[in-house]
Amino acid sequence: MKQHQSDEPLFRFLDIDVTEVSEHPRAIAEMLRGDGLNGLIIRNVYSREAMATIAERLDHDALKMKRTAFTKSKHLENPPHVLGNNLVGKKDDLSEYFADAAKYREDTRALFSGLADFEQRIEELLGTLSGGLPIRIPEGPEPGQLYTPSTGRMLVEGFGIKTHVGNSFFDLPWAQHLASIVGLEKQLSYFLTVKNAPAGGELVVYSLEWEDVKHKVGTPDTDIRKHEVTLDGNAADYVESHESMAFLPNEGDVLIFDGGRYFHQVMPARGGFRRTIGGFLAYGKDHESIYIWS
Repeated sequence: MKQHQSDEPLFRFLDIDVTEVSEHPRAIAEMLRGDGLNGLIIRNVYSREAMATIAERLDHDALKMKRTAFTKSKHLENPPHVLGNNLVGKKDDLSEYFADAAKYREDTRALFSGLADFEQRIEELLGTLSGGLPIRIPEGPEPGQLYTPSTGRMLVEGFGIKTHVGNSFFDLPWAQHLASIVGLEKQLSYFLTVKNAPAGGELVVYSLEWEDVKHKVGTPDTDIRKHEVTLDGNAADYVESHESMAFLPNEGDVLIFDGGRYFHQVMPARGGFRRTIGGFLAYGKDHESIYIWS
């Protein structure tokens, strides 16, 4: 991994307190336009005490929330997993996904019982950062279906999330219906840090953009294969040879960044668990609303 050496930061990330959010009504627009702002860390969206409560509830699994093991880790006794069920890796039939989405939203409301509701809190933040645009959840192809606005990422000792980039997912089967509603070509990622591991777990963002390599997919120039969700081997080495910056928000902070445009990974957790909850956001086709999903 090549660390950025210049005195000038590789990326422009704003670092603000939650009380300052109203001072940045164009932040989402700037990020979606690629207009100089690459990310935003919002401090103290929840208190650390609140996050400790959520982590404890997850540890005790009182809500019996659905946990979907990472694809290549299903054989492990305690695998890293998604809390809920996300779109990545799904096939054409999303009926199970939509059923899980409805249950996940109920479970998340219960998970945050007695605290500020997570879904409402995220909608408030994004609405303010987008100048008052309505925040919507995409509807599925069948009546009553809604996408899930978020999912959890639960990393265990020694596991991270391998290098990937959001804009590479456009032509995958699960994205086709969603692409009829939102502008997937410009999407951001967001997440709330519930619990940091004692070490590791940093978000590492690389200077390499999807636009730089999409025409080289399937060639020896990059070794990136078509429809590859996360990268291994030579493809990962190629991306990770580029300059990077690492970010590690505190528990209770929300990070939003241009994960559709820039390759990124989450480093393996060391000494314990890393827990986050988040998803993706983009304009609707008419740019009159913001949609969130996972």
